[in-house]
This record gives sequence, C-alpha cells and structure tokens, in this order.
Amino acid sequence: MILQAARDLFFERSFAAVGVDEIGERAGITGPAIYRHFSGKDEILSTLFDDAIDGLLEATAFNGDDPAEELEALVRGHARFVIGERKLAGVKIREERSLAEPYQRSLRRRERRYVERWMDCVERCFPQADRQTITTAVNVALGALNSVAMWSPDALQGPDAPDVVADVVLRGLNVLGESQAAKSAA
Repeated sequence: MILQAARDLFFERSFAAVGVDEIGERAGITGPAIYRHFSGKDEILSTLFDDAIDGLLEATAFNGDDPAEELEALVRGHARFVIGERKLAGVKIREERSLAEPYQRSLRRRERRYVERWMDCVERCFPQADRQTITTAVNVALGALNSVAMWSPDALQGPDAPDVVADVVLRGLNVLGESQAAKSAA
C-alpha cells in the first residue's frame, strides 16, 4: 500500500513535492508508520525503481537462441510493461535524478545490464552494423518505448496499443539491416 501510494503521488506531483506524511495518508497509515518499513522517502523511491527494473526483466524474459525472436520479445515486453505499468514507468523515467547517491549506483548497474542485453541482441540481429550505430539505435528504441509512460492516456486507448508501439519500434530497428543492404549495393 505504501509503494502504491508513493507511486501514484510521485507520478501525479513529483518526488520533491510529496512528503512522507502524504504517502502515509494515501496509504491509510500515519506518516511515522512508514518508517517501520522504509528508512525514508529515498528508500521508497529506490524500491519503486527496483520494482520497475524487475518488471521489465520479467516482461522481456526470453529463452531461445534466435536473436530476431529475442529482439521482438524485448520490444514487445518493454512496450507492454510501460503501458501496463504507466505510473511506475513514468516515475522511473521522470524521477531518476531525484534518487539519492547510494541508491543510484545500484540502479545504474542494473540499468547497464539491461541495456547491454539490448546491445548484444541488436548486434546479433544486425552484425554488419558498427557499435556506435547500434548504441544510437538502442537508445532511440528505449527512448521511444519509455516515452509512452508520459503520453496522454487517450493515446493508449485500445487493446492494440502495445502492439502498435512495438511494431513501430521494431520497424525502426529493422532500418539497420536495410541501410546496410543499401550501402552494400552501392
């Protein structure tokens, strides 16, 4: 209840604008009762970030050897997570700079591993692309997927929204293969 209340309040108003007492009130407990579970607001935010990374890892899990299938699982899973957990994803994206230093190191390690997974997969899908191009493409794809959390809910109406978002991102990544084929033909 505490994490859900904090997530909602941080999404609605921002981390800096919300106090522990408000989180407690929204969760149906007193502000001081929060300290039985968390050392403070910073630990709550860090826990929300861990929940977001855990959710992404679960949503993008893949068992197989085909890099194209893995890329599809990464993109579709990420899109479903960001749309399905819009508030959590929005807090994660918008409030990263608010995270206190001791928690930042752990978060950065986990994020690096996730991005490296994307890099490795895209590199296996498009072996002719150079590392800098892959880095740019992965950042574009993740940026596009993450931005969905900040869209108007009206833009995400309908059961096909995750597929539409994923299809656009996958088509964009496939340009890596097309541009290399065009260069080879020239």
